[in-house]
Amino acid sequence: MVLRHELGGKVGVKVKTFSLTDLVAGKIKKVELRLSGSAYRGVPLGSLRLATANPVWVRYRRQQGQRPGLRMPVLLATAGTVRETDISSALKSPLVASNLRMVKLDLPGLGEQQLQFVDPQVDLEGGLVRIRSTLVTAGAQPDSGVSILIAGKPQLEGDSRIVVSDLQTQSPDIIDPDKFAAFAQDLLNPLIDFSKLDRLDHAFRLQTLKVGDEAVEFSGNLLVAPKVARVAQQVVNKR
Repeated sequence: MVLRHELGGKVGVKVKTFSLTDLVAGKIKKVELRLSGSAYRGVPLGSLRLATANPVWVRYRRQQGQRPGLRMPVLLATAGTVRETDISSALKSPLVASNLRMVKLDLPGLGEQQLQFVDPQVDLEGGLVRIRSTLVTAGAQPDSGVSILIAGKPQLEGDSRIVVSDLQTQSPDIIDPDKFAAFAQDLLNPLIDFSKLDRLDHAFRLQTLKVGDEAVEFSGNLLVAPKVARVAQQVVNKR
């Protein structure tokens, strides 16, 4: 009910227990989650499957000054599928756009400029991602932008970085698209660095990434840890 309220879409949960007494004590053998059509802050999550890789120990209510939640860290094996339409919708989201390096430029005399994709259309085929859109300065009218087609091959680098290789661009407004593509590839990479998204209570790492026709499939591990007390978190932030 909580996941459905926070993320929307279809949510399925299966809980396997050791025994009734262990369940009452907050000890759970395994939890499996399936989400479809859900979204986080306007960003589609595609189809997700998560399953705990170790037993879960939770606190149901506040005890001895400790709030309800996890008692021990939990590792979740994660797998999912993201469709072309999901990626197109994500690129329109301010949350995603604000974290794309390519659309943040620090121009001499003008300061930081934020660019955005207008009505991006994503096509997946043969390991390539093609994005057809109009690139404009954030808040400007679409007719003031540059019509552009960007194509590249996303690859997994290590377990935390997604980079794009063989980037190509096409645009009637760009004089030398090859030089622009090389410039854009340096700006764009890494496309995502999950290690920079680590927090005190969670971290995510990828194991596989496959770009197919019409969808991207991935698998990885999500580590969720008990939330630290606010005082302890403030101390860490000061350091």
